Amino acid sequence: MVTASPVIAASPDITGAGGLDDAVAKARAFVAQLTLPELFNLTTGTGLLTNCSGVTGSVPRLGFNGLCLNDGPIGTRGAYNSSAFPAGISTASTFDRGMMRARGAAMGAEFRGKGIHVALGPGMNMMRAPNAGRNFEMAGGDPFLAGVTAAETIIGIQSEGVSACAKHMVANDQETFRGAGRQRPYSSNVDDRTMQEVYMWPFAESVRAGVASVMCSYNMINNTHACENSKVMNGILKTENDFQGFIVTDWLGDNNYAEAPLAGLDLDMPGAAPQTTVVGLPDTSYLNTAFGQAYSAGVLPIERIQDMATRLLTSFYRFGQDSGFPLTTINANLAQEIATPGQGASSAAFVPVEADHKIIIRQIGAASAVLLKNVAQQLPFDGSALTWGLFGSDAAANPDGINSSYLIDPISAITEHLQSVNPAASVKASLDDWDLAAASSLAQTVEKCLVFVTSFSGEGADRTNLTLYNNGDALIQAVAANCAQTTVIMNTVGPTLVTSFIDHENVTAILNAQLPGQESGNALVDVIFGAVNPSGRLPYTLGKQMSDYAAVVDFGGLPPALVQTSTAPGPTVQIDYVEKLLIDYRWFDQHKIEPSFPFGFGLSYTTFDYSKLHIEQTRHRVRSLMARASQTGPGGLVSLYDTAYTVTFDVQNTGERDGAEVSQLYLAFPPAAGEPPKVLRGFERTMIVKGDTTTVTIDLNRKAISIWDVITQAWVIPAGEFTVLVGRSSRDLPLSGTFTE
Repeated sequence: MVTASPVIAASPDITGAGGLDDAVAKARAFVAQLTLPELFNLTTGTGLLTNCSGVTGSVPRLGFNGLCLNDGPIGTRGAYNSSAFPAGISTASTFDRGMMRARGAAMGAEFRGKGIHVALGPGMNMMRAPNAGRNFEMAGGDPFLAGVTAAETIIGIQSEGVSACAKHMVANDQETFRGAGRQRPYSSNVDDRTMQEVYMWPFAESVRAGVASVMCSYNMINNTHACENSKVMNGILKTENDFQGFIVTDWLGDNNYAEAPLAGLDLDMPGAAPQTTVVGLPDTSYLNTAFGQAYSAGVLPIERIQDMATRLLTSFYRFGQDSGFPLTTINANLAQEIATPGQGASSAAFVPVEADHKIIIRQIGAASAVLLKNVAQQLPFDGSALTWGLFGSDAAANPDGINSSYLIDPISAITEHLQSVNPAASVKASLDDWDLAAASSLAQTVEKCLVFVTSFSGEGADRTNLTLYNNGDALIQAVAANCAQTTVIMNTVGPTLVTSFIDHENVTAILNAQLPGQESGNALVDVIFGAVNPSGRLPYTLGKQMSDYAAVVDFGGLPPALVQTSTAPGPTVQIDYVEKLLIDYRWFDQHKIEPSFPFGFGLSYTTFDYSKLHIEQTRHRVRSLMARASQTGPGGLVSLYDTAYTVTFDVQNTGERDGAEVSQLYLAFPPAAGEPPKVLRGFERTMIVKGDTTTVTIDLNRKAISIWDVITQAWVIPAGEFTVLVGRSSRDLPLSGTFTE
């Protein structure tokens, strides 16, 4: 299904909606003083090899030195004495809004401390394909969860006076053929309703949260490059959702210097000269001279160029970056910084910015751990065993070095803890993933066996399968065959097949610890020794085989490869989103596929009971939400976010330990609405003392009970009976009730 993206000609000017009037006024006053060359200079970067991931042009005569834009998703890339935070997928696994925001604030403080004006994150692409390379940076397989995770992270980052950047817009759901630097791209062919209800949902929530910038992606959308796609940028983002910030390309993502600004692009990055080569990549980004040529040819109006600059500078004034903002001290070119420490600006890069952020990192690391199996309460350990065996390279720090200021590895943390509670305990390790004989031999001599396994992917690297990395499945089998109390610790980048060991009688516990950041070992100790009761929940479904999922990475007919250069000649790879709304658990539900573990699943050391569901209507029924433009604001139609229903229910801790419960609310729409069997529409993580009962409240706004109508191009509430489902996971929902629209 080869489709074409419609053209939305006019790029709306920034208005200052959402309380930005003062910042916009200052930006316009500044822009009014600029010459044409200075205007063009602000709309592009200054090259690849700068001290930041990208730096905008400057206006020295007016005292403007440019903006530093810098990665990344887990902290400040290219900076020393900064923190490595839990990955996005781990943060989403907490289902805890407060932790999401606190992580964002801590990251924002570190970006600010290094003089970074724009933090290039968070990521919010959907986990359409379980083997997509950058799934771990995102928030999983549900748009509602992704939207909450993104919004809370953005609010946190921007609370520290740093612009956040929502990325990568949109349907940027695999790495193979992603089209970076004019390489062979793929086109994500997505229908209008699916785009609005799934893929643009977290971006709309980000705009509502006040995000200052959005990054357009490398891929094509319905056969138009994302950074030239006027339907997405001018239409959905800037008009329908009243976005007041600036849109920046992914690096080397601009393919047409004239069309991109007209389609809504505001800033081209990194802005280096065409036809140069850096680390093997052709630099096809365009200089300000290219925008100047478009202007001279009468293609690019001066009003559009002025709005581009105004949008960029609004973020600068909005966060008070014009006064008292720290000097930019990072050096993204680490090799240079290491070789010449103490020289020039790079010497300041060693100024510490971590503060006490290790506390929230450790808390999220523990709260994101998902307990999948726990036979006869194998966990938590009491520490009384005298002999312990740790297996697998993932138990220790990478011998080639770590990419953060420090890493608390599991061996160090477990050994230190056992020495403090049981000095007689012995901890031995077998770290070679491929030496199964050594692992088997050690397993026969210890009481407790902990096997550490992992999976791998990354930017430019999709997974070819969903099995464990580095011989992990065989390692588990070798240890479990010789140790009656085997606990598996998984540090994974996304969905991983557990069918080869889940039913092994000697595998008594499985903990998906995910990617917890620099406090990894300490967070693990907190959970497995019982200081923290596990409450993490899967933000995706664990299928029994890769074919269970609605979609997988499209390798364009080539043999699957972990790192795909995407330079093979050929036409644009057409990826048709034929599953439409049915990604992740929605697909499993629709087709009645039994997973290994469902979306939202996670065990606890205690137990919880649900009761007393009550649904209260808070506003009159209004099924059509079409409205005049004057009723819109950042995030779309203002009335979309009015509370329509309030749902309350009781949760009792019926076990023997205090613990947090993640209550989840799913909504089943009237059959005629054409929605999936159920969709997540609310969640709440609540700490409950043993024996106590807590009343949990979840509001449903109008958007939560609406669908996108492709005819009227509006959110509408369908007529009929809705069912509210509440419980512990997408497949464990003991409470249900209905309301009618």
